[in-house]
Amino acid sequence: EPVNIQVHFVDVDQGDSIFIQTPSKNVLIDGGEKGSGIVDYLKKLNIETIDIVIGTHAHSDHIGGLIDVFERFQVKEVIDPGAIHTTKTYEDYLRAIDRKNIKFTEGYAGLTRDLGHNINLEILHPISVDGQSINNTSIVAKLTHHWASFLFTGDIEKEVEDKLVRTYNLDSTVLKVPHHGSDTSSSIAFIKAVNPKIAVIMVGGDNSYG
Repeated sequence: EPVNIQVHFVDVDQGDSIFIQTPSKNVLIDGGEKGSGIVDYLKKLNIETIDIVIGTHAHSDHIGGLIDVFERFQVKEVIDPGAIHTTKTYEDYLRAIDRKNIKFTEGYAGLTRDLGHNINLEILHPISVDGQSINNTSIVAKLTHHWASFLFTGDIEKEVEDKLVRTYNLDSTVLKVPHHGSDTSSSIAFIKAVNPKIAVIMVGGDNSYG
C-alpha cells in the first residue's frame, strides 16, 4: 500500500519554510520572516491543525513567520533547540507559544516522533546548545519512510556537519542545503556523506548575500 507523503519547500523569499504532510500528521519546519506568506500558503491547502512545528533556530528568517502560524492554526507541539537569543522576534515567538499554551519541547539529538505509516522523524542535532553560534544550534532532522529520506539542516555550518558525518549514516534522498547554500556550509565530506538525489537551496531571488 503506497503512502502519500508531501514535502513542500515553500517560497518565503530569503528564509526557510518546509511543510510536511503525511496521511495522519502535519509538520512545519520554520516559517520564514514575519509576513513571509506561509499562513496564506497553509490556508490554501485547507490546513487547520499542525501537529509539530519545528523552529530550527532563533534567527528571524526561520521563526519570524511562525508567530502568525501560532495565532492562526491549532498547533499541538513546538520543538525548538532552546538556545537563549535576545531579539524581539524571538521573544515574540516565545510569548505566542506561551499565550496559546502550546506544548514546548527542547529538541536534541535522539528525540524521535512517529508520524504513523512507518514514517519516522528523528532529530540528529543539537547535542547541546552551550557555546554554539545560533546557526550551529539548528535542529537537524531526518524524515524516513522505507527507502526515501529527507535531511533538514537549518543553518548548520561546517563544524556541525563534521560531527554529523562522524556520528550518523546521513545518506538521504533529498537534502535541504544548509544555510541557504552559503559557503559556511556544504563541505565536500558532508555532501558526499548525504549523497542526495535532490538538493534544495532555500534562498530569495536577488538576495543581498550573492
